[in-house]
Amino acid sequence: MKYTVLTVLCCLLSLVMGTAIWRYYATQKNPLPVYCSSESRFVQGTLSVSARYIVLFNHGSGMFSINGVASDGAQQQMISRQVHFIYRHSGEGFTLESTQIERLHENIPESHPVTELLPSFFSTGGRFLTLAMDRDQYDNRLLTFGDLPVFYCVPRRGVDKE
Repeated sequence: MKYTVLTVLCCLLSLVMGTAIWRYYATQKNPLPVYCSSESRFVQGTLSVSARYIVLFNHGSGMFSINGVASDGAQQQMISRQVHFIYRHSGEGFTLESTQIERLHENIPESHPVTELLPSFFSTGGRFLTLAMDRDQYDNRLLTFGDLPVFYCVPRRGVDKE
């Protein structure tokens, strides 16, 4: 009788520990979906882009959205596009490959000098962009491009899963 109760307890404990370990590693390998947004202004000489950026990662594919104003010093033009991408996840790094670029509304032409401020990922399909994903002290995600933090991702209540 003692051995039967002991065996059942050991099996139950093993099951609970196995489930906890599996859940830990499953969430470490796949920290998605992720939704992030950022507002920024890039300036180089007389060229500037002031825009809101939104990025969504969701199990192998995603979308990058830009909405804002581009200026070459003489005139301003609206910039509004969505870049659909696929990505590979390795450790803390994400390599994004643009698959489709949707230009929305009246958009700046590709020949406009301000397009030099954005990586080719945002204008041409099949181009790559590499981002790293870390977490801050509050477990919020932080996306960086090189050494530059570009997105601080706070979970949306009732939408993002932790």
